[in-house]
Parts: sequence; structure tokens; C-alpha cells
Amino acid sequence: MSKKTGAIIKSVCPDSIASEVGLCPGDIILSINSHSLRDIIDYHFWSSEGDIEILVERDGERWILNIEKEPYEEMGIDFVTDLFDGLKKCHNKCIFCFVDQTPPGMRHQVYVKDDDYRLSFLYGNFITLNNTAEVDLKRIIDLRLSPLYISVHTLNSSVRKLLFGIKSEDNIYEKLRFLVKRNIELHTQIVLCNGINDGKELDETIEKLSKLYPCVRSIGVVPVGLTRYRKGLYPLIPYNSISAYRVIKQVEEWQKRFRKTIKTNLVFLADEFYILSGRKFPSFRHYEGFYQLENGIGMAANFLSPLLRKKVKFHFNRKITIVTGKASLEILEQLKNYIYGSELQILQCPSFFWGDSITVTGLLTGEDIYRTLKNIDTEEDIFIPENSLRKDGFFLDDMSVECLGKRLGKNIHSFSGSALDFLKFMEENKYAKPCCSNCRTS
Repeated sequence: MSKKTGAIIKSVCPDSIASEVGLCPGDIILSINSHSLRDIIDYHFWSSEGDIEILVERDGERWILNIEKEPYEEMGIDFVTDLFDGLKKCHNKCIFCFVDQTPPGMRHQVYVKDDDYRLSFLYGNFITLNNTAEVDLKRIIDLRLSPLYISVHTLNSSVRKLLFGIKSEDNIYEKLRFLVKRNIELHTQIVLCNGINDGKELDETIEKLSKLYPCVRSIGVVPVGLTRYRKGLYPLIPYNSISAYRVIKQVEEWQKRFRKTIKTNLVFLADEFYILSGRKFPSFRHYEGFYQLENGIGMAANFLSPLLRKKVKFHFNRKITIVTGKASLEILEQLKNYIYGSELQILQCPSFFWGDSITVTGLLTGEDIYRTLKNIDTEEDIFIPENSLRKDGFFLDDMSVECLGKRLGKNIHSFSGSALDFLKFMEENKYAKPCCSNCRTS
């Protein structure tokens, strides 16, 4: 564990309790009611009381503040990080690790391998539990940190040792049982590696995980992502149309069985399997709660379904171009069925940076988009899906949207949400309008 640094304040909301008592950016909260703070979870837990005593440090000086407030009343503080005692790092050596397939020269954060149960609870990050100590498991139970997102991949001990690059037993199934017996909900992931943990191995993993239902709420199956920077790494075979179709048929049998026995699909496939095989995406209802949307599972249905239900059409008065990765091309092309007037161009952007096998829009870099657009003579505005940007508004290669726009001499915009959200955005910004008053969006 990293050396404790305390909860460093990033900003204080005006007219908040924190502002009234004189807390400022840069101040460090060391404890609340004599309890040290490991992370934002501790902060929220101990600050939820009515009367609190906080120990603060500023420029090496310490003092105590006594605060009277309503129970659960927020103090109006934003912290530099949610993990005050440092990130719990991953010590596995997974043969498919995406970080190991990343070239040098990118920002430090790209190379950090995290396996922190707190980020799993707070943000839905997948963890392996291999780096989760007993004291961490106890804290998960004590604080009811649920749901968690767990990378399982396989439950076969020998296959796990290969996939995770570990030498000893990690007792993953016992850890899962420990959590579910105490009613911690789990969303599990299987990164499928062709010829290693698919086929019979996949059947056995799904079957054993299903025995932990309903606390194991979902099983996501995603294909391994392979970049062009795999020199010296374990040889892995990408999925193609035939092998992807085989996985779909296999999982469909399990879904059929689960719908009869436990009234849920339970196991869900990443959109990429349907794209690779040329199969149609399942319906919106198929994905139930969209439990693993950020894992690329159900993104197509979630994007298109609100528009399909509304049956609204728009008239565009300006030309626009949407840039997307290959995997989303077919999905975005369907927008044209709801647009009249000026031309909407959907432009596929190759992943020059990662290589041809990476087709998801979320991994496009600013340089990828620049290389795609620099020789295209177009005056229309350019739109990019927001999932190609980090939370700080930059692409993975540290290029900003503003920088990309200046280099291209074009107006670059990002958009998020469903297809209907996109068309509403276009209406609000005077790019389009509903075809008639009867089909105006609500």
C-alpha cells in the first residue's frame, strides 16, 4: 500500500459548509472523528454524521474544526483523488493485458495497471480479486460495497495460471462464494481468448458462475483486444466471422436455458461478436438492465432503441460528418433512416495507432482522426462520439478536441447518449428540426 497522504482538497463549493468553516483547496483532511481516511468511501461514511470533528493540515500546520450539520448533509468538497492512500495495483501478468500492448511515449496513467476494489465499486472497473487481501474482503462486507465488477475469464485452475500469469492457486471461486454468501452483488466478465478459455472451458465457466445467481447478476463475454504492439507477447488469435458466430450460438443456448430456469439471460455478449459475424444485434429488451454497457455489451441497442420507439424523423439544414470506428459504422449508418434534407456523412476512421484489429470508436486517437480527415475537402462540421475522449476531454494520445479542430481548420464537436439524444442536440443547435409538429421530440 502506498504511503498515506490524506484527503487533499481540490475545490470547495461556494456557500457550502466547507466554505463557511474556511476550508480551501490544498488543505488536507487527515481524520474525521479520529478516524483516518483511506479513500472517498471513508470520507462519505464518517462525514455522514451530524456533529463531526475534522483534523486539517495546511502548510504543515494542523488544527481541529468542529462542525454541526444535518446528518448526511454534504460539506461541498471535491478531492484531488478518490483514493487517499494510493492505488492498489495489479500484479498479474495476463497474456492479453492491454497495457502490455501499449507503445512507449504515452502519458504515465496509460501504463498503470489497477486492481482496486474501490474503483470497482465506485466506477465499475473490473478487478480480478487476485490482489485483494483478506482485510479488503472484510471491508467490502462491512461497508456493503456492492455491486462489484469481477474479471473471471475462467474457473479452471490450470487455465487461470496461463491467462493470469500466476504460479499458485488463487482460489477465485471461494472468494466469489464468500462475497455472494454475504449478498454482495457481482457483475462478472470473461475476456475470451481464441482456443484457450472458449469452447468447453466457456461452458464450464458459465455453468459454475450461474450457480451463484442471483448475486452473480450478469456474465459478460467479450473478445480479447489485440493491438499491433504485441511483439514478444503470448501468441493470441483474433476472432473472425466463423469463430465469432460459433460463440454466439454457444451463448444463445445458455441464454435459452437460463430464460426457462431463472427467468433471465444472465450471460451477455459484446457487440463485437455480432459485428464480426454479420449477425443482427439483439433487441433492447434482450439486455435487461444493460449491466455492462461500458464493457461494449448492448451499446448498439442502447443507442438506437429510443429513436426506434419514438419513430421521429428530422430535416437537416446543414451538412455534417460523423467520424467513427469500424465497429460502430453500421450502427451510425442507421441514423440516415431518420434524416431528410442535407447529406449526413458517416466516415469510418481506421485505427492507425493501435492497428487494424482494434475497431472500437473508444480507442481512436486524435491523430487517427486527423490522418483520416486531413485530405478530405469538406466544409461541414465534424462530430465525434464522446466515448473516444477521456474524462478530461482529451484523446488517448493527449490531443484535445480544440487542437484537432485547429489542425484541421474545422469545427469539431463531441456528442454522447442515444441516437435520439444526438438528434435532439442537433435540433437545439439549429442543425435540424423535426419534420412536422406532430413528431417533435418530447
